[in-house]
Amino acid sequence: MGKPCAQCGKELSQDARVCSQCGAPVQAMPTAAQTMIGFSSPLAPPVAQPQPPAPAPAPAPAPMAQTMLGFAAPDLRVPPAQPAPPPAQPAPLAAGMKTMLGVAAPGIAPAPAPQPQPQPQPAAKLGSGTILGVAVPGIAPLHATPGLAPPPQPQPPPQAKPQFSGTMLLEQAPIVPAPAPYVPEAAPAAPVVVARRGFPLAAVAIVASVLLLGGGGAILYFARSSNPLTATAKVSPEGKEQLHLVCEGCPDGTMATLSNGNGATASFTKHEADLDLATPLAIGDNAFSIALDRPGVGRDETVKLVLPLAYRIRGDLDGLAAATPELRVDVEAQKGATVTVDGKPVTLDASGKATLSYDVSADTTGEADDVRTLERKLPYEVVGKDKKKSQGEVLLRVAVMRLRVGAPGASLVTDQPRVWIAGVTSKGGVVTANGAPLTVAADGAFEGQVDVQDGAQKIVVRASPPEADAKKVAPRTTTVSVERVASLASEAAKLDKAPTPGGDALAGDPAAAVGQAAAITGSVIDARAEHHHAVLLVSDKRDCKTGLCVVRVEYGADVDVRAGDPVAAYGSVGKPISTPDGKTLPVVDATIVRKGTKK
Repeated sequence: MGKPCAQCGKELSQDARVCSQCGAPVQAMPTAAQTMIGFSSPLAPPVAQPQPPAPAPAPAPAPMAQTMLGFAAPDLRVPPAQPAPPPAQPAPLAAGMKTMLGVAAPGIAPAPAPQPQPQPQPAAKLGSGTILGVAVPGIAPLHATPGLAPPPQPQPPPQAKPQFSGTMLLEQAPIVPAPAPYVPEAAPAAPVVVARRGFPLAAVAIVASVLLLGGGGAILYFARSSNPLTATAKVSPEGKEQLHLVCEGCPDGTMATLSNGNGATASFTKHEADLDLATPLAIGDNAFSIALDRPGVGRDETVKLVLPLAYRIRGDLDGLAAATPELRVDVEAQKGATVTVDGKPVTLDASGKATLSYDVSADTTGEADDVRTLERKLPYEVVGKDKKKSQGEVLLRVAVMRLRVGAPGASLVTDQPRVWIAGVTSKGGVVTANGAPLTVAADGAFEGQVDVQDGAQKIVVRASPPEADAKKVAPRTTTVSVERVASLASEAAKLDKAPTPGGDALAGDPAAAVGQAAAITGSVIDARAEHHHAVLLVSDKRDCKTGLCVVRVEYGADVDVRAGDPVAAYGSVGKPISTPDGKTLPVVDATIVRKGTKK
């Protein structure tokens, strides 16, 4: 049996010099260090090879000598560290000879010793190329010795064309990079077709209803479209009557214009819009023509509405400015209707109207250190001539101004022809004293002088909101008493004779003495004055057996006293206050304070 071919493993005859399968030259008979398929094991010890004779020039390869895929694999193995004697020069490849897979496996066969520089190969004949007809440099083997790395080849100059051997293609095909991986994309969305729908130009049908302005009540108008238009009469926060429109077929930006009347316009937001009415709605039928201008390609049209109004019940704040502050309720109804408000029947005049008044002077009179809220809830019932009943509630809510008067206080006795009126109110307020305007600072502090006549008199101090808030805030009024006398000394002498609680009684139970007449005589411990209002701490010496009876004195006028000065104060016992140390301090609202009186 012959030896196997080192290139493809085909069994060869004893005298074969070239493999008939792949055309590889036949080397010397392998030693025991070779493998079964004719390759040296990388683990076997190297075997010395006999010196081969000088190689003969290799003939040109036979036509169609090629691998199964058309390309011989390049030699990628690492050269051996120790050189070996060069093998014999291989013979030219025989036609039709190839390996099992068509590629010589590098890195497995034993590395032969370095070979002498091979002779240049002659040019290939026509037809001796790859299956594609192009000899690809760097891929197909350029030498006939199997298992050896190809000799270094000079790099061709740029744009140099490879040699060809009569192939069908005249130049090497360019190497094109692989395409990007396929990424599936969603199909584009189908175009949106907007249906042109809207309200017809003809007048819409009407649903009978009733309306309470300011309390709620809706009316629905339906067109022959699938989208209804809802119209509701309402009152704005500023007190204007409006048409509140709801249109599901009107996208944001749709403009509604009142074609008749004042030509008011409004823009729809979230299918809603409010149209201001130039004049209040009338009892009965109210005809409107509303132009709808939809944005883009939306349908534009004009809708005609007839709004029947059965009655109106509306709160009125104009009565707050009267001498006796009051809230009013205006009632209008169709003829034949019966109206009841707050459980009381309402008598309508010939025109079907009536005005109800509610005194709120108790809620708007007196001093208050902060803004208060005035609220009234008045239930109502309306029975139409068709015997249909409607019930609801009128809610009246309004803020009341802040007002605190420090001078002259609740009561003052003076021998002067003019007195100071001073205090604090809400920012932006307007303050008058008996109708005379006072100066109001930006923080709400006010002051001014008014003339007083002989004898006792009343001064009305009124704090009103600015004109812009006249329908939102109610004024507050308080009254102070001033008595003009010829001599303060004579008045003090009269008060000295009146029975009053002594220092021990005030200090022991000040709450029990509230409202009683008071007379304090002692020395000033501390004194403060601001905006014509004085606050004194006095050590009361009258009937004080405990040694120290301290009283706080409030006085609504200017007085020139300092700590240590003797003083006498007359007035009434006020509400006591608590001190930071947890004690209760009696208070005297003084009408007269005299300096220098000792007793």
